[in-house]
Amino acid sequence: MSKFLIDLKKKSFRLLGIQKNLYLAKSFDTYQGAFFNYKSIDYIQSVLAKGSEVGNLKANAEIMFSSSLKFGSSRKAVQKKMPRPTHRAIGCTFSNYGQLNYDTLYYKIMLGKHKVKLEMHFFNDQLFFFCYNFSVTLERERMDIINVLHEKYLAAPRRTLDPHTIEDTYGHCISVDSEKNLSVSYLYKESDFFEHISQVKQEEETKILTKEDVTYKQLYARL
Repeated sequence: MSKFLIDLKKKSFRLLGIQKNLYLAKSFDTYQGAFFNYKSIDYIQSVLAKGSEVGNLKANAEIMFSSSLKFGSSRKAVQKKMPRPTHRAIGCTFSNYGQLNYDTLYYKIMLGKHKVKLEMHFFNDQLFFFCYNFSVTLERERMDIINVLHEKYLAAPRRTLDPHTIEDTYGHCISVDSEKNLSVSYLYKESDFFEHISQVKQEEETKILTKEDVTYKQLYARL
């Protein structure tokens, strides 16, 4: 979609009184590079892989966004509780996965004294992934944030900044990545999103194998 058409749609939304921060990018991959380095489907799947590993830390409380907003909450329910998002991506096409019923809200918020970029991902209008991206470079500050997280879910402070994963008994997990700045990702492992993505991959692999088989048979018949 050209910049002219995107700007035209935004202006039309303003005239109609619809929120002006909708981003109607044809491709989510284009959107990701437009503002910040948001989390991709590959990253989300890597969190799922970490959450399925043996030996992860076991949470002693249910992992959730808040007491009133949990995994499975709808976008409208989230927007009623949250301030206006900085941006929203709707109806986008993901490369390799096609058109998905996928919606993402992006926020710039303050957590304590820290500036944070928050992203909340919905599949079939259900919250299944969210992530806090901290702009924290000092090791001491990153350690302080991680300690708060551990006191909440593990009742014990963390002694290192090594990447790690916390999971509860409800299929929820938290992945902590502090190699560069600090990202704390929350995921519902049983989301229908992963089954859908797996099915799309299988269909693509079948198409490739079918095409290769047809090519082989054509060559075999002609040679």
